[in-house]
Amino acid sequence: MLWLGGTALVLGVLMAFLATLSAAAIASFSSLLGNLTLFAFIIVFLIAGALKKVSVYESFLEGAKQGFEVARVYCLT
Repeated sequence: MLWLGGTALVLGVLMAFLATLSAAAIASFSSLLGNLTLFAFIIVFLIAGALKKVSVYESFLEGAKQGFEVARVYCLT
């Protein structure tokens, strides 16, 4: 319950902050926040792979091969 309250508080503060910005500033902030979020996800996956001693690059390539195979089968039907 404490985690949910903390999350609601952070979102409320973020919304209050965004209410004070102009449309151009909101667009700029949104772009920056989106880019930082994407970068953070990549870093988290790399760190998690390193901690679990998984070859992240090889796992990525294997998943990409499987994805292309699924796409190939889907496009042929």
